[in-house]
This record gives sequence, C-alpha cells and structure tokens, in this order.
Amino acid sequence: MKKKLFRILPPLIWFSIIFVLTSIPSPTIPLNVKNADKWIHFFAYFPLGFLVIRAFTVTKFKYGLIAFSICLFAAACDELHQLGIQGRNADFLDFSADAGGAIAGILIYLMVAHLIINSSNKNPG
Repeated sequence: MKKKLFRILPPLIWFSIIFVLTSIPSPTIPLNVKNADKWIHFFAYFPLGFLVIRAFTVTKFKYGLIAFSICLFAAACDELHQLGIQGRNADFLDFSADAGGAIAGILIYLMVAHLIINSSNKNPG
C-alpha cells in the first residue's frame, strides 16, 4: 500500500501545485524570452508526465499512452478552469505546450527506464 501511495501521490501533488499557481489572477511573467509563457507551460507539465508514467509499475508503450491521456485531461481541466480566473484565459497554444511537456517527460522516463532495465539484464550480478 505504501509503495502505491509513493507512486500515486507525487503526480497528484504536482498537479495540485500547477492548479494552485494557475489560480492566481493575472500573473506578471517577465517576457524577455520569446514565448516565455509557453516554456513555462512546457516545463510545468514535463515533471507531471514523468511522474504520471512513474506511477505505473510497468514501462510499456501502452502505459505511456495512458499516462499521456491522463496528462492531456489534466491540462484540459487546467485550461478550462482558467476561464474563471481574472486575467487568465484558456489557450490552445498553452494546452499544446502542456502536451509537449507531458510527452517529453513521459518519453524521458521511458528511455531512462529501458536503459536501466537493459543494463541490469546485461550485468546480472
């Protein structure tokens, strides 16, 4: 039970942090970097993707798709909830940046997991 909680709790906590931060009205983001807000979305959802796929105990491709679907649902809910926040809006490009970050986090996790699994299979000892 503790192992399940250890795997499920981190993505829930991370999404809660995202949700709280996107509930703050009219953020002031320094826009010295081109598309800074899109990069913020990308890097907010990168760890979410990583943590959601980590919550599964297997590293098969279909679980990557399930994790991605969960992240897309979370991103859609987050974008829609911003419709009621002063100074914020739902934006398809923000959603796309969320999706890009999530898929990057998922792919990085899967690649690292497969490297670890393959190296442990080659060196049984």
